[in-house]
Amino acid sequence: MNCIHTRIFALVVISALTLLAGSAPAQSQRLNLEIGLSQTQYLRYEPIYVDVTLTNLTSDTVRTIVMDPAAGHHSLDIELINDKGDTFKYSGGIETLTPAFAEGVPMSPAETWYECIDLLLTNAIRDTNLFTRTFLPSLPVGDYKVQLSHTGISSEQLEFNVRAPEGEELLAYQAMLETYRPDGKPILAVDGLIPRWEAFLAKYPDSRYSEKVARDLNVSNGGDAKFLERFPNSGNSLSAVCQLMKSAEDKQAFLKKVIADHPGTRSAKFAEQLLRRREKK
Repeated sequence: MNCIHTRIFALVVISALTLLAGSAPAQSQRLNLEIGLSQTQYLRYEPIYVDVTLTNLTSDTVRTIVMDPAAGHHSLDIELINDKGDTFKYSGGIETLTPAFAEGVPMSPAETWYECIDLLLTNAIRDTNLFTRTFLPSLPVGDYKVQLSHTGISSEQLEFNVRAPEGEELLAYQAMLETYRPDGKPILAVDGLIPRWEAFLAKYPDSRYSEKVARDLNVSNGGDAKFLERFPNSGNSLSAVCQLMKSAEDKQAFLKKVIADHPGTRSAKFAEQLLRRREKK
């Protein structure tokens, strides 16, 4: 399986997704899709992670479309609706599907696949300006409902709220915006942003915006081990795990160490899935 350092989220909406396992009702009896949110209230610009698990309910092997962006694609249809009833369009990366994608992959009896999606990277509002589109996607303040589908089956619908920061987080929020856009003008060269990101993290190490800044710093300047150690529960820790695994002499031992060092975190879940798939080959 090929891992990618910068995660590319691709929404795949195919009218005939059920072709791999028959009709939608038949598929719904074979697979179970669950989603979860670690919190129900988020600050504007704070990552909004949706944890996703797909489980084979049967005692038979089921052939379905892989749900894993580390493999280059996934087949999750995201429906995000605000309190006015408006549906937010997918705004993430676009990729070209290969013929092998439609062939699907076998899912063993009782096997579970795990994925984590940041709604700010898939369904947020993005400015037409290239800089703000890249670094500062967001959802307006308000109430939302989110539901996911995969090959004809749907998850439950969850609700969450996005609010404006207050108090100490308001200071961190203002400092974050100033970090990316000093005096309201974006710094177009990443080299100019790196020292500003580092300064923000030094001043606001425990802010709810620290992970977002650290992620952008890591993508632009490396430092996967440091990011993984500091934010093992980040929904974006998969890229760090994949990148570090590439350079590990014993890849299985590395994945087992991630699981042991960060039990119960998203990075451990990513490592567990990567380990199972390596052992399955």
